[in-house]
This record gives sequence, structure tokens and C-alpha cells, in this order.
Amino acid sequence: MRTDTTNPYVGLRPYDTDESLLFFGRNDQTMELLQRLHQHHFVAVVGSSGCGKSSLLRAGLVPALKAGYLVNDSDLWSIAIMKPGQSPLYNLAESMLLQLNSDTDQATISKLEQEIIEEGADALLRKIIQEKKEQSLNFFLLVDQFEELFRFAMEQNDVGRKDEAIDFVSIILELSQQKLISFYVVITMRSDFIGDCARFYGLPEAMNQSQYLVPRLNRVQLKSVIESPARLYGGKLNPSITSLLLNESGKVKDELPLLQHALMRMWDFEMNVNQSGEIDFLDYESIGGIEKALSNHADEALAGMNEEDLMLAKKIFQSLTAIDENGRKIRRPVLLSQLKELTGANEEQLLAIINLFIKDKRSFLVVTKAADTGDKIIDISHESLIRQWNMLCLWVDEEAESVAIYLRLAESTRLHKQNEKDFLSGSELQIASYWYLIHKPIPSWANRYREGFDESIKYLSDSEKERIRLLHKEKSRKRTLQFLTGALAVIILVAIGAALKSSINEVRKKSADLKIKNDSLTDSISKVNSQVILTDSIERFGISKQRAQTFTKNDFRRLQELNNQIDKLTGKIDTSFTIMYFPKLSDQDRALTSLNGLGYKLVILEPKENMANTATNSIWLGTQGNVKIENVKLISLYLMRAGIKIKAIRLFQLPDQKAKVIQVGADMRILDYAEWTLDDVLKATRFDRMGKPHRKD
Repeated sequence: MRTDTTNPYVGLRPYDTDESLLFFGRNDQTMELLQRLHQHHFVAVVGSSGCGKSSLLRAGLVPALKAGYLVNDSDLWSIAIMKPGQSPLYNLAESMLLQLNSDTDQATISKLEQEIIEEGADALLRKIIQEKKEQSLNFFLLVDQFEELFRFAMEQNDVGRKDEAIDFVSIILELSQQKLISFYVVITMRSDFIGDCARFYGLPEAMNQSQYLVPRLNRVQLKSVIESPARLYGGKLNPSITSLLLNESGKVKDELPLLQHALMRMWDFEMNVNQSGEIDFLDYESIGGIEKALSNHADEALAGMNEEDLMLAKKIFQSLTAIDENGRKIRRPVLLSQLKELTGANEEQLLAIINLFIKDKRSFLVVTKAADTGDKIIDISHESLIRQWNMLCLWVDEEAESVAIYLRLAESTRLHKQNEKDFLSGSELQIASYWYLIHKPIPSWANRYREGFDESIKYLSDSEKERIRLLHKEKSRKRTLQFLTGALAVIILVAIGAALKSSINEVRKKSADLKIKNDSLTDSISKVNSQVILTDSIERFGISKQRAQTFTKNDFRRLQELNNQIDKLTGKIDTSFTIMYFPKLSDQDRALTSLNGLGYKLVILEPKENMANTATNSIWLGTQGNVKIENVKLISLYLMRAGIKIKAIRLFQLPDQKAKVIQVGADMRILDYAEWTLDDVLKATRFDRMGKPHRKD
């Protein structure tokens, strides 16, 4: 029943049956549901979480039934609304009896529950006929959040309790199919649980005939949801804010719950603070926008809590949420008595924290009575809170991680008990030990997920003892090894000392002989190296054997230096040049043999008559461009290594020849060009246009 008459928006909770005047945008869908009920007495309304299933049934369909839209000339309805909760059959009996007799007590409900267990749907039909035998009655049963039944069936370890879920499904199907009275059944369920319906015989077949998938609101319908309630209360929204809300709501998950909560908060801020005459951008910003409005409102409940209260709030919400086997974050209603055991707090402390999340129009938690136990059930009002409140998301993930560690520990305990696993060790033991130290789990918490907590903790303790035992054993082994190593070292040192003393004289005696042999060996190696260098030079550069026999140590050293310089230049020369060597040079054969190693194309030409005396000792480079200095260096070095003496070098171009000429002899009578020593050329880095060698500096 609506208690706040100052705000036209309901916030996070669904619309109720007495709020149909504020419920906009679903007229077409309400008529479609009426048509579906006219054809079938059982309808499954499915849709994603937050799509408005509950509101559509409570504020759309139920008022239409009461108005006589479904049955001709009959607006007499008994409408029972229930959730499966933790006692599906008790809740069914209670919801039915309260429609038949509002003064029903718990004893009567418990009696009917027992009759339902024994007789099934017949017990309910008999009760309805007895109470309303003189009236033409239409009975409507709404089972909201039907997916709670799957969790109930999954969590119960008692086979009899699991059978209760099966009985519940069979009974509501039979009620919709019997012909004694006009009985309609509608269930609402999240679409991601459709696959779970296959657990129950007959349910998939019934759903296939009459399933109704709740469509999303189009832009026109959504605009009506935003503006019409405010208009009904004499308020209005700035058109730009309406457009902003329409655009932003399409970008977020849980579109309708977030939109309703944001509108409720914006209305309150406008009425109490801004008072500008319309809901505008200032109201929108004050709540954090549509995306953060819900999270900010929840955080306000945490503000001002001390550390103890904050930890209690965390434990409460972790107890009220779970992640199922398919990875879905879901609500998990808990009895107040269970919360006391799980948190260690008393009832007064728990209710104080719970009420913080109910008052100030938060409506984040719901408190209902628990069947005939006298206990209370604490539940989250809407699963969108789990997804949209940032702090709760962190708490849920932390709880899931803790549960995963416990389940791994419990499984390891089982395997160890069957001799299929050793004690925990390494990182596996560290993680489990740290979890036990930080989270301080208790049996009532652990057994919600898997029985055998005490046995698992004993296995963890035994694993830690085994680790300590192995650690001491390893330390003892290392101490023994260190002792034996030390003793062995002493024995070895004594033996070495004795052997060393007896060997010193022999070593000294042999040292003199070894020195003599070393000197001889060094001299032999030097000779061999010289011979290798000489042999290589004879083969590669045309040095005569007679000339080689006269080489001194300095000749060999100089020859090695030439080899090193040539190695540095090799690969840099441009082999497109053609070498022309004149035959009057007495060292012709040696020069040709030496230069052949450069890869040049060698051509022997006869000198022209006018150059017979001028180019006697010349080498021509047959190109018209500039001569690279590397070419000059390499040619000169090759000639020197061949034993050809180079007195001076000059570079010039003959007037009537397309060639550069390197003159390497002593006969320098060609034109008036300066000459340079070989050292000048070897140290130069380039020639200028006049043929002058230059260094870097």
C-alpha cells in the first residue's frame, strides 16, 4: 500500500496494486496480457531483470481484472499475490486463505499447508468452494519472482524439502487446468532462468503455450513514464531534462529501476531544495545523474557509520547476495535469526542497520514475516541494487572469492579423505591459511555453501602441521649436511697439505725445464707464424722465393701491418675501374699478380709513343669521375706487399685521355703536378678536385 503521497515516483520498488493511476506507458502490454489470459489460464511473464514485470502485473493487469476486463459481467475477483520464498507451500496456503478470510491465523494456515502436502490441489479447491460456495468467484494467483523456487530447490539438502518445490509447480499447474472454478495463474520470472524450468515436469509445456516476453518501452512510452506522473501531481519537467533522461536511460542496464529512482530523487530535490518550478538540470546533477543516483543514495546510508557498523552492514549484504552456478548475481533472502548467527550481532543492532536502507525512500531492503516461525525474512528489494551499487559489487565479489577458496578447501578435504590428495602445500596452503586468518569463517557461514566445515578446517590445520614438520626435517638435514661438509673439508685440507709439501720440490725442479721448453716453443711458434705469413704472401701477391728468403723480422712485421690495412679497406673499393699497366715496368708480372686479387679487370696496353717516357711507372684508372681515395690506398698497399717500391704518388688527368692516372714511380715528368709521399695518401680521407689528399683535421 502506498504510504508516501508527496512523490509521484516509486523509486526502486515495484508499483503496487493501488498505484495504477501513476503507472504509465504499459496500456498496450496490459491488453496483450488480458488477451493471453483469455486464451490460457496459465501465463508465464518473463523478461530481463528490471524490465518491469512485477509492476506490469500489480499496477497494470490486476486493476484491469478488478475492472471486469477479462470476464464478461463479472468483476468479482479474489486476487492472491505471493512469492515462493523459503516455504513455497506455506506461502501459497497463506496467500489463498487471506483472500478467503482476512482473519486467518497461523494455525489455520499451517493446517491447510499440511492438507496441501497430503492431497495436493484438491485441498485448495475444497477450501475455496467451502468458503465461496454461494458466490460466483474468479480466482487469480500471481506468483511473483518465480525464480526463487529454483534457489529453494537447489539449497535444500532434505529430499522432502526438494520435493516441496516439485509439488508446488504441480499444484499451480493443476489449479489452472481444472474446471471446477475459474482459476487463473500468472508467474513472473527472469528470462535467464528459463532453462531451469526443465527441472519440473509439465512446466516447459505450459510455458510454451502461453509465455509472454515483456517488451522494452519505446521512446513515446518511456516519455509518458517520465512526464505523466509529475503532471498528475501538478509538476513538470524541463523538456531538455526529458530528452536527457530518454537518451541516458538507453545506455544503462536496469533502465526502469534506475530511471524511477532518479526521478524520485530529482522530485524530492526540486520540491525541498531547488524549488525552481520545474525539474531541471540542477536537480539532475544533484543526484549524480541516472547512472550514479542509486549508488550515491546507498552510500549516503553508509555515511556516518563507525567502523563496527560498516563491517556489520557489509556482512548483512554479503549474506543477502550470492553468485549462482551460472555466474549470476542474485538475491538470497535470509532469516533474521540466521543473520544474528552469521554476523554475531543482536537483533536490535541488525534492525538498526537494516532500517537505514529502508527509510528516506531508499526501499533497498524488505522485511517480511517467515511463515509460522515468528521469524523475519530480510531480502533485497530489487537485484538492480546488486549490479548498480558500486560498494555492494565489491562486497559480492569479495564474498564470492572467499566462497571459492572454501569450496576448494572442502573438495581437497574430500580427496584427501579418499587418499587421492596429499596435505596442502606451497601457494595452495598459503592462500587457504591467509583466508582463514583474515575472514575468520564460522560453520554457519560455510555450511550455507557446503557441509563439512569442521572437517575442512582440521585438514587445513593438519596441512600446516605437516608443513612445519617438513620444515624442521629440512633444517635438520641441512645442519647434518653442513657438519659433514665441514668435516670433509678438514680432511681434504690435511691431505692437500701433505701432498703439496711433498710436491713443491718436484714442481720447482720441473719449472726450470719447462721454462727452457717454453722459450723454445715460443721461438718455434714465431717461426711458424712468419712462415705462414710469408707463404700466404708468396701465393697471393707474387713475392719471389729468393726475395722472401732475405726477409728479416722487420720485413715480416711490416708485411703483417700491410695485411691489416688491406683487410680494413677490402670491400670499399669500386671494382668498376679498369687497370691499365704498361709493360715497360720491370715488376710487371708481380704487379699484375698482386692486383689481380682486387677483382679488377686487368688489361695490358702498349704505351703511346708520346708517352713512352712519361708513363713508364704509371697505373691508369679507367674512369672519368673522381677517383676514390680508398682505391689509391688499396692499389698502393697491394703493390708494396708485392715488393714494388713506391717513391711518390701523384694524381692527375691526362689532357687527351678520359682517365685518371696514379703515377707511382720515380720518373715524375708528366706535367707540373705536385707529388705526395705514400704516408700522406694512406692517412688522407679524400682527394679534392685538384687531386690533393686531405685528412679529417
